[in-house]
Amino acid sequence: MRDLQTVDSARDHALAIVERFGQKLLPGVMRRIGAWKGISPQQLADLQEDVLQELRIDCLRHPEALDGMDARARHARWMQLSERTVYRLRRDQRRCSPLVEEPSDRAQRDQPLPLQLPPLVTLNNGRANVAESARAAGLGRRAMRERLDDLAAQLGWSEERRRFWRNRAAEALTDLAADHLRATGSNGFQGERQQPDLDARRARLRRIARMIPVQPATLEERRALQPWVRRPQPDPPARELLRRATALAPDRAAGWLWMFEALIATLDLRRASRALRRASGCRDVRRSDLILARARLLAARGQPGRAAHMMTRARTRRDPDQRLRRAVEAVRA
Repeated sequence: MRDLQTVDSARDHALAIVERFGQKLLPGVMRRIGAWKGISPQQLADLQEDVLQELRIDCLRHPEALDGMDARARHARWMQLSERTVYRLRRDQRRCSPLVEEPSDRAQRDQPLPLQLPPLVTLNNGRANVAESARAAGLGRRAMRERLDDLAAQLGWSEERRRFWRNRAAEALTDLAADHLRATGSNGFQGERQQPDLDARRARLRRIARMIPVQPATLEERRALQPWVRRPQPDPPARELLRRATALAPDRAAGWLWMFEALIATLDLRRASRALRRASGCRDVRRSDLILARARLLAARGQPGRAAHMMTRARTRRDPDQRLRRAVEAVRA
């Protein structure tokens, strides 16, 4: 009985301490994590309660260990746990969020849609034979395809939905290419703490490929995802993956920045500079990403002094996250 009372007392004490930590220290910890990882204040506010819940769970699991620690060690433990929790939550959000942001079907109405489906001739695998269907309906192949496209639009495959899945395909291709670069240790990616999960990336590409209908309008998307549609095939090289990603989403900075990484790893400086210019024209590019990339390009051209000066000046003016500070320290070391 005495042991149970001791555990209960330690648990209550730890929970009281973690609540004070959550009120006084956790907001500052979250701001530092946000500056380090480049997380917006709005995202931090959404993550803070989840982080505090993980700290409470830590108190329930290890009450006596926490009760025996001094304040400095306990705070260090919770700061590390906070950072790991933020990393895990953001990783899970990246995996799941694209699948829940699909535009709603605006074609839903109270009355049934006036669909006029032409007679279709199907193949043994269930797909429509467009040429035979057009012949049976007395239409040309072009007219038949246009009618099928109109039918798909009535059923909800709008241009907005097509853009959504086109962007998801570009993101998935970029992620797979980035993991290949990390796995091969290209351009300073050695020492990753976690091995890239390439199978999970391929599975996501297969899911996206199944969401894109077979239409003339989706030919580019289907060609980009062709290796993951049927039987497993070897992944294309990272540069080819990024070429497909930037073709699908030329206004997204991530594809161009990873293309820059792939090109500068082989010292293809002319094309790397071109990719960096394309990234700088994207609205979603981060200033720190451009500064680091430009500094690396200068260093690759044999101008490390100019690269270090540019990073130091940029950090002095405005440092939105901590990567510039770490890069400057690495150069000075």
